[in-house]
Amino acid sequence: MPSVAIRSYSYGTAAMLPLRQHLRESAYRQFELTPAAWPRPFVRNIELSKSTSGFWSSLEQYANIQNKMQALRLLSPDWDGYDAPVPSDRTMASASAMSETLQEMRFIPDTVVASAEGGIAFCYWNIGRYAQIEILNSGECVATMFDRENPPRISDLSSSRDAIARIVGEIQAYLAFS
Repeated sequence: MPSVAIRSYSYGTAAMLPLRQHLRESAYRQFELTPAAWPRPFVRNIELSKSTSGFWSSLEQYANIQNKMQALRLLSPDWDGYDAPVPSDRTMASASAMSETLQEMRFIPDTVVASAEGGIAFCYWNIGRYAQIEILNSGECVATMFDRENPPRISDLSSSRDAIARIVGEIQAYLAFS
């Protein structure tokens, strides 16, 4: 006779029938836990909360960035027609860690692109100003900020959380985010 383990005891299937019957008839089983069974006003409130929530919005933006990074893995050499190398596996791993750090800081890039120098760039812009954090295949990490009137500001960057927090603050100030 097959048995079913509950905690550290074993009971035969026949002994479990009354428990199964109780669970089927229980009030807990009358309310389905699937979203399709939820009352419509409840679902509308959840959807409204998600559409106006900065948290849910940042999660969706982060998911889009992750999808774009996955697409960059599919590039072939000379992807831009000018002999640009593809991002290396090491660069992809560093970029993934960087994107997680940026997400934790709630500083999601507007987009992520492959770098013509070989690497990945996290890009931000706001009305005529542009900034990027670029991770190169060489292992170098560079932050660049520029606009049409001024020469670009270029900073070497380490991958430490403090260095990233510092450059995020500088980029936010440069782009006038607060």
